[in-house]
Amino acid sequence: MAPITSTNPISAAERAAAAATAPSAPLTGGEQTGTSFATYMQDATANAVDKIKQAEAMSVAGIKGEATAHEVVSAVMEAEQSLKMMIAIRDRAVAAYAEIARMQI
Repeated sequence: MAPITSTNPISAAERAAAAATAPSAPLTGGEQTGTSFATYMQDATANAVDKIKQAEAMSVAGIKGEATAHEVVSAVMEAEQSLKMMIAIRDRAVAAYAEIARMQI
């Protein structure tokens, strides 16, 4: 897993969403029940990207005078919270991968 090195959070989140949507091998040996981890991550990443785009649109609307300061701040805070959550998940996944890589076979 390559680390995300972009300074643009939207493009980084979009790359993460694209990686999460990459096709994977089907499970064998039983029925799959519930939502898969990949599907959950795909949905969470898409949700974070959507909130960032909404916050950007709300910021532009605020500059144009079409939105109140409260609406702009609320949208930006939601986007920031979503982005921080996705960064924390990424950090945990990278740490788990590093831990597995250090294991002796």
